[in-house]
Amino acid sequence: VIANSGSANCCTGDQGMKDAVSEARLAAYGLRISEELILVASTGVIGKPLALDKIEAAVPELVKSLSPGGINDFAQAIMTTDTAPKIVSRSGKIGGSGFNITGVAKGAGMICPDMATMLCFVCTDAGASPDFLKEALASSVEKSFNRITIDGDTSTNDTVLVMANGMSGAKVKSSQDKEYFRRILDEVLIALARMVVKDGEGATKLVDVIVKGAASASDAGKNCKNRSQFKSC
Repeated sequence: VIANSGSANCCTGDQGMKDAVSEARLAAYGLRISEELILVASTGVIGKPLALDKIEAAVPELVKSLSPGGINDFAQAIMTTDTAPKIVSRSGKIGGSGFNITGVAKGAGMICPDMATMLCFVCTDAGASPDFLKEALASSVEKSFNRITIDGDTSTNDTVLVMANGMSGAKVKSSQDKEYFRRILDEVLIALARMVVKDGEGATKLVDVIVKGAASASDAGKNCKNRSQFKSC
């Protein structure tokens, strides 16, 4: 993953698409891997082109500074209006093998479903299929980031990613294992979502809205908390 701030690279037309590919290519070249393995995340001013010259100049140092213990540096590097880094980690065990799920996020201005102006990166050393990870992530996002709001505005560059390398030896295969993994992933994302709201730009309170009797989970999660009555609590 390569993440940049300063430019959202949104509403930048065909050149913006080319710049995103170029950013991935620069990172891939520095890491000596295929560019198809690079994911790009951008946050910043809408309509402003990427400063590719600055990104190119920074890649060698970024590659040099990569380390297994660099999560705090990464969490701080992606901060914009955040007052503190946001890191949540949980552990579990499947088939006698322990595994970890760690998430890093940044906020925190325009936050309204779905996940506006927010970046979240989740890594696990468990082994799981891409299809399962996609389904599990979508489910967890619905229970977490898609149920938060700060100022009611939605931005353009919402990003949440999950990556698994399987290096722990824990393999998520059975239905029981999958449900167990989902629960831990839910814990990580819900905790991060609360941290994003608590550290929202200009936020002074963290309010939980509990909805009963809604027509659907979607209605409960996305509509009620934007009411002015709750905003003035």
